[in-house]
Amino acid sequence: MNSNETANLKSPTNIRPAQGGIAMTKTNIMNRGAIGLRTTLTSVLALALAAGASAPAFAAITNTGSVTASTPSGGTVSDTASESVTVAAPVRSFTVAKSIASISTASGDDVSFPDGGDTVTFNYAVANTGNISITGASVSITDPGPSFIDSGSTAHAGANSLSSISYVSGDSNTNGVIEPTETWIYEATYTLDQADVDYAAGVTNGVTNTITTASATAVSGGSATFDSGASTLTAQASILENAVVSLTKVATRDGTTPDNGSVTPFDPGEPIVYLFTVSNPGNVTLSSMTVSETAFVAPSGAGAPTITCTISSNATIASLAPGESET
Repeated sequence: MNSNETANLKSPTNIRPAQGGIAMTKTNIMNRGAIGLRTTLTSVLALALAAGASAPAFAAITNTGSVTASTPSGGTVSDTASESVTVAAPVRSFTVAKSIASISTASGDDVSFPDGGDTVTFNYAVANTGNISITGASVSITDPGPSFIDSGSTAHAGANSLSSISYVSGDSNTNGVIEPTETWIYEATYTLDQADVDYAAGVTNGVTNTITTASATAVSGGSATFDSGASTLTAQASILENAVVSLTKVATRDGTTPDNGSVTPFDPGEPIVYLFTVSNPGNVTLSSMTVSETAFVAPSGAGAPTITCTISSNATIASLAPGESET
């Protein structure tokens, strides 16, 4: 080598996880022969991570190298150099942020407001807050399902069961691993029962759902810590109340077929049978409904008909769920 040459002598050190510490192996610098002036020897330390891990086994790593050379006069010269590298301790932790993504209105009888048959979608944002990757398939969240708060602040367990919680998105590199700083979204759905809506409709935050616990496993082995204190465990939402009742009244000759006499007028003395139909087009169950006949308006003066009205009963309807009607 001439006086301007540089010798890059790589001395790779392989680091692998070991029980209780770090195992290191190091190759020796090979003999390069004569080295001229301004020649540089470089020893490179290669730090290898455990397979699938996002951080190496932790330690304060100090690497020391030495050099010995022969001089023209037959003597030797030598030197040593050290470099310390700090590797962070492994942190296996994650949080879960619970939220209500949506409440549908398409499946119930009231297509504008939530009612029985509609679906509540819950989201769970699982964030890796440590420096060790977590196996996505190992994430387990315990959720008992929603409760519904009535106007008296009493909580009622949902009539139906929450679906299983499943992965939705977040694995951008499709490796099945929740890497540090990565967040995955999981989802579960709940189908509303009409009783759930009757309890919670019109109550602020009448729908409430709280996670019990969660668990996950690190890629490198061992359980990841669920940081419940930094998590959002409870999600709440409100269901608006749309209480509506509808009444229709039609005249008939036979008690069945609508006929108001516009085509063939009723004859004097011919009975007119009126039908009253009560329906519930809203999103909550109605109760204690009473249908009554109030008054007739007829022409007065000479030749005016005399009206005799016989009402069999004033109908009382115990309850009507959304979409139901009674005649």
